[in-house]
Amino acid sequence: MIEGSCLCGSVRWRFEGAPDGATACNCTACRRYGVLWAYAYEGEGIEVAGETRPYVRGGVGLALMLVPNVVLGLFAMPVTSEVWIRIVGMLALYLAVYDLAAARGNWAAFIALSIPLRLAAVVFFGLFVLLASAPPMLVLLALPDFAFALWTWNAIRRAPGPASR
Repeated sequence: MIEGSCLCGSVRWRFEGAPDGATACNCTACRRYGVLWAYAYEGEGIEVAGETRPYVRGGVGLALMLVPNVVLGLFAMPVTSEVWIRIVGMLALYLAVYDLAAARGNWAAFIALSIPLRLAAVVFFGLFVLLASAPPMLVLLALPDFAFALWTWNAIRRAPGPASR
């Protein structure tokens, strides 16, 4: 018998017997946990328990609100049941909504102001790692936004109008 669960732990499974074969996934999460994939039909040797939900890419904010331990696991950070991680996710989601409204409404001043703040996240996260003993993987959380902030800065710089000056 083989047992396991999804990354967030809400779905558990049990496989009776031995699988015919297994596939080694090469993603970061599977390599970290040493995962091998085996396939079977539910009800024919495998039992699944727990509430299943589709994985939805809704940004880090939404993921931190709904399945925070999946996000934390991807960055090799310890799992938590604290409410604060969901609050951080809520704030990140709010900021994403503001950014979307600014882009749709062409609020160039708001967008331009967001760039140095978004770039500073890498610096602050680096300081948290150096001074507060935060895990080094924390810096990776800021890298996608850092890259998109540079992309936004380049787009504004090239666009005609007052914000490009």
